Amino acid sequence: QSFTVANPTPVHYGPKCVAQLGAAVAAAGFSKPLIIMGGGSARRNGALPDTLASLAAAGIADVPVCEGVRANPEISFVRKAMAEFKAHGCDCLIAVGGGSVIDTTKAVAAGLLYPGDVWELYETRGFQIKATVPLFAVLTISATGSERNNGGVVQNDDLVRKYFIKHASLFPKASFVDPTYQMSLPWAQTVNGATDAMVHILEGCLNSRDGTEEVVTLGQNESYVRSIIEVTDRLLANADDLTARTNLCLAATLALDGQSDIGLGGGHWTCHMLEHGLSAAKPSVPHGAGLGVLMPAVMKRVAERDADGHAIVLRLLSNIFGAKTVDEGLDAWRATMRRWSAPTSLRAFGFESMADLEPCLKSAIEGHLAGGIRPATPDGRPRHLRNVPLSRL
Repeated sequence: QSFTVANPTPVHYGPKCVAQLGAAVAAAGFSKPLIIMGGGSARRNGALPDTLASLAAAGIADVPVCEGVRANPEISFVRKAMAEFKAHGCDCLIAVGGGSVIDTTKAVAAGLLYPGDVWELYETRGFQIKATVPLFAVLTISATGSERNNGGVVQNDDLVRKYFIKHASLFPKASFVDPTYQMSLPWAQTVNGATDAMVHILEGCLNSRDGTEEVVTLGQNESYVRSIIEVTDRLLANADDLTARTNLCLAATLALDGQSDIGLGGGHWTCHMLEHGLSAAKPSVPHGAGLGVLMPAVMKRVAERDADGHAIVLRLLSNIFGAKTVDEGLDAWRATMRRWSAPTSLRAFGFESMADLEPCLKSAIEGHLAGGIRPATPDGRPRHLRNVPLSRL
């Protein structure tokens, strides 16, 4: 395939790197940012105090903070933050948190310059976006890669829908990743982040025809996944391993900043669409944990599709886990999840039958169709979502 490789976001890594934030904001011509954050962890781990100190050093004081983004962020908070931005007369945005916070900040950035309701942007994947408010990011949980990409996911609890937007103007102006902020993360959040990054990489690979053409991209991606497993295992053995944490931070960024799907046509994304359906129906489902349960079923479906699908799945599982068969590789994936104390069944989230999954599937299908993409099967279900063996989970 023909492709273009480009990413405009500089990402600064390392302890105390947030000290550079204030100068970056001022140099870009901004003086009145609104900080958006989640709960109190950004205060406890030092991310918020460091952000405010860096801004103050650049002559930017009295910075308003809009607090309360939840995991699986919801559109009502986006509207609240938009109102805060306008009330304080702000001119840019700073996300201080993980992927949910950055995705929320992107929603605010898009909604502020859109004349209609911000949720309309999600119903068409952001196709109506013309411009957005500039944003910066201080990352506290590595998982989504949102610190260096132009997409974001938000859900609507009233509609039981979880959709995404993408636009070139949603790349952060600069991002800052201090791995010391993540040293105090609960183990489950570390695992969810690692799993999210692995699935980002693998879903890109599943768009390969048979694994024989995109040699550089596939080889790179297999190395990324092996590295994520290695450093996560190191963190399991020693939660204070800063080198392992830093490597995990870097891998999560590279997993979804455009490098992992070079020449692959943008990714497969069945697993993400299905998980969005799960967490739209049950916001308590952690995104990464849901992906970890669903990914073996998606890979099994691709492998059973045809000879080419079998070839790419077997290649991935062989080069990552040393598996000789698809089933052996999927067992190795589940064993990794169990080693990390992560769930391997949808029952862990309270889904006991296929009937429980119907609202999730409806949400997933409509999310896949958002933006006018036509169904590929007579029953209206997109091709990638048809016959994924969820009953086996």
